[in-house]
Amino acid sequence: MSDSQQTKTERTYRGIPVSPGVAQGLIYVYAPSEPVVEKRPITDEEMAGEFNRLEQALVKTRQQLIEIPKRLGHELGDGKLSIFDAHLMVLEDPLLTEQVFKRLKSEKLNIEYVLHEVMEQYMAALARVEDGYLRERVADVRDVTQRILRNLAGHPHDELLHLSGPRIIVAHDLAPSETALMDRRKVIGFAPEVGSRPSHPAILARSQNLPAVVALHDVIGHLASGEDALLDGYSGLLIVNPSEQTLYEYGQIERRRHTIEERLLQVRRETACTRDGRTIRLGANVELEDEVDKALEHGAEGIGLY
Repeated sequence: MSDSQQTKTERTYRGIPVSPGVAQGLIYVYAPSEPVVEKRPITDEEMAGEFNRLEQALVKTRQQLIEIPKRLGHELGDGKLSIFDAHLMVLEDPLLTEQVFKRLKSEKLNIEYVLHEVMEQYMAALARVEDGYLRERVADVRDVTQRILRNLAGHPHDELLHLSGPRIIVAHDLAPSETALMDRRKVIGFAPEVGSRPSHPAILARSQNLPAVVALHDVIGHLASGEDALLDGYSGLLIVNPSEQTLYEYGQIERRRHTIEERLLQVRRETACTRDGRTIRLGANVELEDEVDKALEHGAEGIGLY
């Protein structure tokens, strides 16, 4: 079998479903260039310049983190934009910046290297805590760190704003700010190699009604931008080069799903009552305050789990 024939063979990758739905389209492999962090000594005369470079990068990063919610507030709502409040808290943590400045003075190394080392230690400590929610905050610290490093290096941040058409985004990881800045007119689903249900990409995917699958381990090396794919946010599958039979089967699934949804919408205002006359109160599972309206629209009488 030739290479071209092999790449056209249907291939299935399994991950964790975190946002329901099915998307079919072309893959876009998102692999942003990460700043290369080199270690080099600096002189006493260069110290002030390194201080100034970091301060300018911090100011620019802060401006970006403030601008993102302004641009997305009308689309996501204030509740989901609290993600970026957490980023600002990391950025403005005086203990972290003091440690960076202290090590810059004592070690006399370039600011990129010092910042990277301090933040890596901080993330390692955070990853060791038992609380799962706090461990997930490692993503916040990493996102902020990479943004500062990119600003120090002058690298762009907006690759996902300039897609040429509808795409399923496949990446190793998706930082919260990258996910939020996607062009939602062109992104039809995404599938990072890492992540979990409470991760920021998963939360934002659900808020935007985008199919999403996470924890697709080590798939990027087997994929190429432009390959046709089907993303199954129900079962956690990424099917590359789906066959006609697979497309037919998923078409049937989608038709059945739409039929069920239409039937449910017809009875959403009726009282939930068992055959023996017992009334059941229907409550919604709500993650964020601005999901209440949607719950009420679908017939919920209250909140069952917040």
